[in-house]
Amino acid sequence: MPSNGICVRTLKLGMVACLLAVGGCASGPIPRSPSASLLQSQPAERLEDVHVIFVESPADLGHWGRLEEVCCSLRRLGLHNAVYFEPIVDGCSCDLANYVRNIRVENPDSRIMLVGWSMGALYVRDALIALDDCCEGVETVVYLDSGFLTLGDYVGLPHPDNADRVVLIYRSHQSPPGCIPNSVVQCVDSFFHLPVAHHPDTVDSIVQEAFTLSTGDQSMAPLFGMTHSLH
Repeated sequence: MPSNGICVRTLKLGMVACLLAVGGCASGPIPRSPSASLLQSQPAERLEDVHVIFVESPADLGHWGRLEEVCCSLRRLGLHNAVYFEPIVDGCSCDLANYVRNIRVENPDSRIMLVGWSMGALYVRDALIALDDCCEGVETVVYLDSGFLTLGDYVGLPHPDNADRVVLIYRSHQSPPGCIPNSVVQCVDSFFHLPVAHHPDTVDSIVQEAFTLSTGDQSMAPLFGMTHSLH
């Protein structure tokens, strides 16, 4: 269990985040992933073991990133354990870590992916710290265009090594955080921050990561895009 200081520090950064959001909203339906058929080809019992937790950014008060819609689009593909975690409603990183623990208790065969959007990545990181303190972890983490991982108290802090795979999805002109264990980078062609969460490449990346979890083969190479390893 993380100290209260971690949660308070995250909330303080959230206040700063509200002042830093960049425009570039987009409308229309969430793009269908070209890899949707891969996920839908999996037996239902395999998909039931896959849990994808989308962690919203408290700074995205207008839901311009449309993360909840991305979550719903995965449910429509048969991934019924895709859930939307909104810190303002559902709690801090402590609650997120407990949610992961409860999944493990209910289903020891579960495979879990945490998706942190913008400032939501801090909640994912703090949850990983809490899990690491108890020798627990997750299979996959996806960080979506979060500059907050390199701000303030987080500069120079080691990232916990309790995720089998970490995918850093960032705009091509932004620098992703370095020194994150087991990480790969995918560049998204977007000038603005807000469209990254529902960008077609982002959606396809998340679908493919969910497919990989459903196969149980974490060693699979990415099927798409511009990626390179960061270790």
